[in-house]
Amino acid sequence: MSTLALVAVLLTFVIAGMILTASIDDARVRRFHLEATSAAVQLNGRFESGNWMAIRFHIGNRAARLEVEPEVLRVVVDVRGRSPGALQLHRHGVWARRWPGGYEVSTGDVDLDNNFAVRANPRSLVGEAAWPEVAQVVRRLRALGVPAVDLLRETFSVRVAPGLRDAGSLVALARLAEDLHDLVIGDGSADAGILWVSARLAAGGQCQVCGAEMTSDVVKCASCATPHHRDCWRYVGGCSTFACQSRRFV
Repeated sequence: MSTLALVAVLLTFVIAGMILTASIDDARVRRFHLEATSAAVQLNGRFESGNWMAIRFHIGNRAARLEVEPEVLRVVVDVRGRSPGALQLHRHGVWARRWPGGYEVSTGDVDLDNNFAVRANPRSLVGEAAWPEVAQVVRRLRALGVPAVDLLRETFSVRVAPGLRDAGSLVALARLAEDLHDLVIGDGSADAGILWVSARLAAGGQCQVCGAEMTSDVVKCASCATPHHRDCWRYVGGCSTFACQSRRFV
């Protein structure tokens, strides 16, 4: 066989492989669209696809979305006007990037403290109420993937990686995020939620991710111009303003 003929055969195999891979990827995308649409119906929401995929729904009277990224599933809830501060919960050694502000705190739950790092700003933000219940929900989240929880000034988010993509898992994640939201923020009743023992963060020159002053290494969202610490931007993966969702900064 001549060199030219051999090259032609190899190119044929390469092209056939590319077509097969594309067909498999298309089938996976179509299947996920069906699963996500089914989950959206169960959540009384709607599935959107385009540059990125998300299920939009509500937790109580608060807008929420379930974002689908290649390696992460994330539920984000609009808590504008209700967030009492900044809180971060993640597995030791995972989601290692931390905000520059915030303080290590103990929840009083042995299993949670042994397996997760919890940071808050200010330090006195969190009382001990509801933490055993939070720990129970976090344990259930671990069946879906490696969990992380973030309370910022405008958003409350729960993410898992890598995250299962079937309808049942998407709905389970949304429901568990709702349970955590109600435990951390409260469901509107007078005695619901963690006992927050500090005033809300002031809007001044504080980063709305970590609550610390922005004195250096500050970036601004390219879309809405909201300032962030560079590390906080990287930690969140984009703008922390609920209605923005930009991934670019200047």
